[in-house]
Amino acid sequence: MKVYWLFFLCIALAAVDPCFTQEEVNGFLAQMNQSHVIRDSMIIVEEDPWETHELGAYIAAIVLQEIMNYTIQMNNNITNGTNGALERLSEGISDINLEVWDEGQTNSPEYDEYVIENATVVDCGYLGTLGKHGLYVPSYMYSLYNYTRIAVDFWRSYNYSDAYDILRSELVNSSLEMYEPFIPPWCENSEKPCVQLLATEPTWSMGVLPQIVRNLNWNMTVLYLGNYTQLNSVVMDKMNKMEPVIFLQTYPCQFVADYSPYRVMLPLYDLSCYSNNTENSEGYGSVNCDWADLTLKKFVGAKLNADEYSDAVYYTDQHSLIDTDYQWLFEQLQNQTITEEVLQQTACNWLKEPSNQQRWLTWFRNTPQKEIVNQKEWKLIVLYILTGIFFTYAVTLHVMTIQYQRYPSIKDSEPSFLHMLFIGCYVGCLAELAHTMEPDTTSRCVASFTIISSAFVLITGSMLLMAYRLYSIFLSAFQSHKLVTPTRLILYLMICVAFDLALNLTWLVFDPPQPTAEDTDNNSNEQMWECTYHYEDAYKLAFFGPKALLLLVLVYYCWKIRSVHYNYNESGRLGFVCYSETILFILWASFSPLIKNKSELFLIDGVCGIFGMWLVPTTLIFPKLLVIYRGRIDPVKLSNNDSPINDGNGLLTVNDPNALHEPLLYGSFYNPPSSSGIPPHLTTPSVADPSSKHFQSIPENPNEAIVGDETDDDLLDDDD
Repeated sequence: MKVYWLFFLCIALAAVDPCFTQEEVNGFLAQMNQSHVIRDSMIIVEEDPWETHELGAYIAAIVLQEIMNYTIQMNNNITNGTNGALERLSEGISDINLEVWDEGQTNSPEYDEYVIENATVVDCGYLGTLGKHGLYVPSYMYSLYNYTRIAVDFWRSYNYSDAYDILRSELVNSSLEMYEPFIPPWCENSEKPCVQLLATEPTWSMGVLPQIVRNLNWNMTVLYLGNYTQLNSVVMDKMNKMEPVIFLQTYPCQFVADYSPYRVMLPLYDLSCYSNNTENSEGYGSVNCDWADLTLKKFVGAKLNADEYSDAVYYTDQHSLIDTDYQWLFEQLQNQTITEEVLQQTACNWLKEPSNQQRWLTWFRNTPQKEIVNQKEWKLIVLYILTGIFFTYAVTLHVMTIQYQRYPSIKDSEPSFLHMLFIGCYVGCLAELAHTMEPDTTSRCVASFTIISSAFVLITGSMLLMAYRLYSIFLSAFQSHKLVTPTRLILYLMICVAFDLALNLTWLVFDPPQPTAEDTDNNSNEQMWECTYHYEDAYKLAFFGPKALLLLVLVYYCWKIRSVHYNYNESGRLGFVCYSETILFILWASFSPLIKNKSELFLIDGVCGIFGMWLVPTTLIFPKLLVIYRGRIDPVKLSNNDSPINDGNGLLTVNDPNALHEPLLYGSFYNPPSSSGIPPHLTTPSVADPSSKHFQSIPENPNEAIVGDETDDDLLDDDD
């Protein structure tokens, strides 16, 4: 799905809750012996501005999107109704129109052009009910005027010159007119105003209303109010006042179903009556009889001729609504304010009605259900073994780190940061186990994505703390000896983790992942479970975007500390891990659409995840422990103040600024103690300078020099 369609979707669907749960959808597919198909196809369903069209459009939209998995956009920006319906379908403005009033269109030049000659529109047959235009009066008028010679439901009554005296009503404000009214000549110069006939717009009555008024010599003017919403509002205002009113309406429609007005009897329809239907706005033509019953038809645009839309076209062919369906729908809408949300919920209720389900479940193509298979067992065993090995490896390193955390090589890395890194590795192991679970439920999909996300933030964030700590010490040591404490830095990391969790959970509420069955790569008759989102592209941006930003910050600090002497902590190793993880992240984000549970890349995805986690402790921690294990440090000779970047109180300091350009303390990874046992940096001129007030002669006993009597505060005198 193209990204720019996302904005149309957000406006059209407005994050409406789905009608069916995924479990219900799976049940429907099982009943129909169907398989859930992953589609990346957009269909625009036209929604014309009257209730029957809107209800039918929403019924189709729910089925096409939730059952058949098409992406649906509702096109409700239609102002001219049936007029131009075929042209809109031909131009791709709409793809499906489920209620086109066949006002002679099957015999029209438009039908010949778009359906027959150019074949840019496909005729999908009849909807299943008939539509009819008609003139109506409220039922109370019959009882009010039955004692007069006016029969309000019979056309001849409106020939009488005194019709207005009997049917007088407050005239509708002319400011409500949307089109030029039709006024027959005998009403223009009449001393008495004629009865007002209320209609929508000239073309929606097939252009015959002025002809009927003129040819039947009615004392009546036609006032066009523009649309059914405005028309119904004015009619309701008169009905509330119990005033006489005559108006144009169509059936089926909600207004007629709710208020049961009487239909005015016109001369019966006859073909000869319409032999010269000019549709003239001044009423010149042959029409002087009732409207014909119209068939309601369904059409689709030629875009849906593609194979990927064949199921949607088949559904449109089978889609059918009859009078009893509309009666049920109108009863649901009775006494409700008609809004988009109400119409959608009513369409959903119709689909959920058990008696209706037996019908619409037959509107699908009868294709055999594919077998849902699980991931190959040997792949799962490989991932279980590798995850177990890595977990054991991480636990072993973690235990050793705790055991030797007082050693300078560990202390200089800040053990609390290392603990957070190991916690990230443990969460990563949980993510690998979640990766092996079949995503056949929403909860498993949620767990998998959330755990993977948290593991990445913990590991990357821990490395960022280590890099930032080195940056603060070696590039800011002379400006501020007392820097941010490790506790506060860990708090910042926890805030990042909490933000990531909140972002993921918010998105999961807005667009929860749905377990769907997708075709496997190597067998078209088999499917495997996969987690999908309605807004797949937007979710990828929300998932990878913050992590990419976190990784960029880490890359920045690793780049800044690249000049720090390699003997000081893990600046070089941090850079190596950072750049390696960046490459893995780019590959992960780029190929994530291909790395599906159904794919052959499933095992590669899991192995790469384990490798990425293994790389971190192996590069950053294992060398430190290896040096300690080989006995290159004498713990008896260590004090809390031996580290050049730790003041013994957990604060980040530089105990010896001159050491910034010298080898690390006694016990360094790369500089073992000299044969005399004297730490190498204490023999350098910068430290053993007699002019320095901190000058000490090297005692004969090297241990005395190692332990020392001076404190950090002495060595970090601000005056120096």
